[in-house]
Amino acid sequence: VAGIPQGRVIVAESGVWSRAQGAAAELAGASAVLVGSALMRAPDPAAKLHELISRPLVKVCGLTRQEDVDAATEAGADLAGFVLAEESPRQAPAVLAVPETMLSVAVLVGERRETGADLTQLYDREGAHRGRDAVLYRGEEPVAEVLDLPWERRDAGHLNRVATAAREKRVMLAGGLGPENVAAAIERVQPWAVDASSALETAPGIKDHERIREFVRAARLVSHTHA
Repeated sequence: VAGIPQGRVIVAESGVWSRAQGAAAELAGASAVLVGSALMRAPDPAAKLHELISRPLVKVCGLTRQEDVDAATEAGADLAGFVLAEESPRQAPAVLAVPETMLSVAVLVGERRETGADLTQLYDREGAHRGRDAVLYRGEEPVAEVLDLPWERRDAGHLNRVATAAREKRVMLAGGLGPENVAAAIERVQPWAVDASSALETAPGIKDHERIREFVRAARLVSHTHA
């Protein structure tokens, strides 16, 4: 392949119908995906192609009920997050069922363990609390960094550092995001994914379905093509 002097080019073929499925191939090491049926059956193939390659992915986290997972699915979220840390008021009973068009994410603190999720979001434990940022794993391999946004209020340079990191690696932007501010955050940082939890709730672990729809809609309005 022109422009690649050495190494292999891996192409993921077949079965890519959603943005999350394309991301799964990316995280598994694919350099490209071959998409056929999804485009041929789409009413607007160009719009479908843009959907498949656009970023950021949208994650709804802190899900504890199947009806909230279903609401996130219907809204078009790509990632469903389940907090399994015992100290969290948003602790889920387990990694709940998600459709093939989404990826499940187990959120852990302190150490990884088998959960059945597609991905693991691991925070360090700092005393009685979780650390500030996290690492996203696919199996044993770290595939992205989860960086918190609201610290910019106390650290004027934090948002610039997050934006710089997002140009160099996959960054999931989290912390304090909601329908009202996600568009501005995406425009400034250009992250690989965005993650919201408490801003979409009526109570810890209980999601407001309209807020979920608003969050996904706002993130999609400023989606960008991921290089």
